[in-house]
Amino acid sequence: MHIEVDQSGKIGNTAVPTVLALSNDMSVTLWISAAAKRECVRRLRQQGKAPALFYMELFAAALFLLLRSHLNRLDLVVIQCH
Repeated sequence: MHIEVDQSGKIGNTAVPTVLALSNDMSVTLWISAAAKRECVRRLRQQGKAPALFYMELFAAALFLLLRSHLNRLDLVVIQCH
């Protein structure tokens, strides 16, 4: 199965929530509150992670959570960049 993933509310903007959504034969969304993103950044800082990587790691984790129940059915995932 081929799917497309879109993002609303940039993961790096901790003032607004982020929604990741996938679509094709199914429709799945993942909503992350602004407060949850700020908490993740706080914890990454505590772990000594490089600030340049915070948002890439958050996006990768969110993408995994969005896709994890469907990984065995996916052949191609296209991430829309706007």
